[in-house]
Amino acid sequence: MSIHQQKTIRFTLDMLPDMHRHLKIGCAEDGISMHAFVTKAIEEKLDAREEGRDALAYDKGMKEVAEGKGESLESVRRELGL
Repeated sequence: MSIHQQKTIRFTLDMLPDMHRHLKIGCAEDGISMHAFVTKAIEEKLDAREEGRDALAYDKGMKEVAEGKGESLESVRRELGL
C-alpha cells in the first residue's frame, strides 16, 4: 500500500436484522467497531484468495517440471545470471 493516504469509498451493505444484531453483539464483546471487523474480514479473505492463487500456480509449475515440460532450475539460474 502507498505511504500516502488514500481517499475512502463508501460501501453500503444490506443484511438481515438477525445477522446485523449478531455482528453488533460480537463486535461489542470483542471491543472493536463493526467497520474494523468487516474491513479486516474482507482483507483476510482477499489475502487467502491470493495465497490460494499462488499455491495453484506453484502446484501447476511443479507438475510441469515433473512432466519435463518446464524449464530446468539450471537454465533459469543461467538466464538470471545466478
